[in-house]
Amino acid sequence: TARGIVVWYVANDGTRTQVPASYDGKKVVFTVPHFSNYVIAYDAEKAADCPKDGTCPISAFDDAEPTAWYHDGVHWALENGVMKGTGNTTFAPNVATSRAMIVTMLYRMEGEPNSDYAMTFRDVSEGQWYTEAIRWAAENKIVEGYSADEFGPDDALTREQLAAILYRYGTYKGLASEPDANILDYTDASEISAWAMEAFRWNVQEGIITGVGEGKLSPRTDASRAQVATMLMRYTALG
Repeated sequence: TARGIVVWYVANDGTRTQVPASYDGKKVVFTVPHFSNYVIAYDAEKAADCPKDGTCPISAFDDAEPTAWYHDGVHWALENGVMKGTGNTTFAPNVATSRAMIVTMLYRMEGEPNSDYAMTFRDVSEGQWYTEAIRWAAENKIVEGYSADEFGPDDALTREQLAAILYRYGTYKGLASEPDANILDYTDASEISAWAMEAFRWNVQEGIITGVGEGKLSPRTDASRAQVATMLMRYTALG
């Protein structure tokens, strides 16, 4: 997480002095008092050390709790600019993630690259907050529409749709491999659509998607914003 990014000034004798710095998920910013050697490092212990109080980014939202089960994922997503609130004081952790939302999150993780791809989705208008994200994702075959004409940006994202999108994103990043995980022990594995089975197996194999309790994967239920934040955080551990 951004909390773990530290900058050190390294003197000629090897002694280090920490320099105040900030990280927005794309760049590290710090003031250089003089030209010398500086080291940017990641302190895993510092990153994990959130007091879960008013200093936690989750505390800015009235409808989210820093001490909830989703703390690590939502904290990571907010601190790295992957997710934003649904309003100035609302995060909506339990609200279903829309198809436009997940694509926008991945787009932010990639640094919002430019794309000139000519989309054919009639329900994706130019100039919307999600337009360029969907354009980029469609160009790189990370997402598919219901058809060549329909994407459904406002539709709720199901867990099996999420699995498929993350699998394609992993393929795009060169991180996805042929899955060999056996998920038949989950009591509702038979409910997974055929087109999502390989993707689900890969996500379970990599520890990105886990069960929801009682031995179930709930492939056709909606993926909440808190769940998605947690899964994206797990995804970043792949490399």
